[in-house]
Amino acid sequence: MAATFATFSLGRLWMLVQSVTEMPHAEMTQHVRLLVAEAFARAGMPQPSEFSESILIKGGNYCGRRFTGEGGHAIWFVEENQLKFYDADGKLTHVVSTLLPVASFRRAA
Repeated sequence: MAATFATFSLGRLWMLVQSVTEMPHAEMTQHVRLLVAEAFARAGMPQPSEFSESILIKGGNYCGRRFTGEGGHAIWFVEENQLKFYDADGKLTHVVSTLLPVASFRRAA
């Protein structure tokens, strides 16, 4: 993932990070749910109506969500802006950035 950011200027990278931090949490959560549903579908796993979602708390603070389906699970680490996918044996299979390009965000007027 570091190679992806190397193509951004520092100003562009700051705009990207700033936009993600300003994105309403409900909108970001929906974005992550879509990423999970797409990855689960590609892996032949259950669709959103068929997997469970749990809120994760660490040290009394919200830190992410866990999405569990038959054949594996995904964990969204909010502070790291990462979604990590695991197979049924608990082995990490891949990691996806939850950051979106600045142009992807809609702002209310």
